[in-house]
Amino acid sequence: MDRRLLMAGLLIAGWTALGGGMAVAAENLVKNPGFELSQPVNVDRDMKEFVSRGVDLLKGTAVPMPAGWSLNVSDGWSKEGKDLFRYVAGEAGKEVHSGTHAIRIGSGVHAVVYVESMATVVPEAGANKNVLLLNKPNKFSFWAKGKGQVMIYAYTYLAEGENYSARTVTPAMFNTTDDWQKYDGAIEFTNPKVVSSRIVVCISQGDVTIDDVAWYGQD
Repeated sequence: MDRRLLMAGLLIAGWTALGGGMAVAAENLVKNPGFELSQPVNVDRDMKEFVSRGVDLLKGTAVPMPAGWSLNVSDGWSKEGKDLFRYVAGEAGKEVHSGTHAIRIGSGVHAVVYVESMATVVPEAGANKNVLLLNKPNKFSFWAKGKGQVMIYAYTYLAEGENYSARTVTPAMFNTTDDWQKYDGAIEFTNPKVVSSRIVVCISQGDVTIDDVAWYGQD
C-alpha cells in the first residue's frame, strides 16, 4: 500500500475516534442533576418564610443543601400543604437512585424546587447542542421513588422580561410509585421570544424522593 494512503487512513481513523465528523451527544443542561454537590445554608436566617409556613425543614445555621437548587417561596409551600423537604443521603438503589444523595419533597398541595442556573433557548442550535430549542420538544427525565404526583415544568424568560409559563409540558403529570423508576417527558416553548429557562420539579399530593434530573436540547 502507498505509504501516503496508509498515513491518511490512520489520520482519519484517529480523527473519527476523537469524535471528528460524528454527531456529538447533547449534554445534560441541569447543573448538579444528582444532587451530589452540597452547600451549607443558614436555614434559620435565609429560610424563615418557609419555617413560618410550617414547612418541615432541618433547622440550623449551616444545614447541608443541594448546591444550585432552590425552594421557591413564591410557588407552593403553603401553610395548608404540611410540606416537607429533606436533602437525602443514602445508598444507591435504596434511599437514592445513584451516587449518595437525592432530594425528598412531601406536600399535600404544591411544593416546588428549581435549578438556579439558566439554560439558553435559541431558534436553531447549529453545532452547539448545549442549548434548548424553540419550536421543538426538549426532552427531560428524572428518577423517582415514593407515591405522589410529580410535575416537571419550566420558568421561562423573554428578551424583554419575564413570562414564567410560556411553555407546554408532556405529560402534564406523573404518578410515581414506591419503587425507583425513570420518567420521561418533554417541554416545548410557546412564545418565540423566550431566550432562557429553568427547569422546575413540583410535588403535589404525596411524598417523593427525586434523583438524576436531566434536560436536553438537540438530540
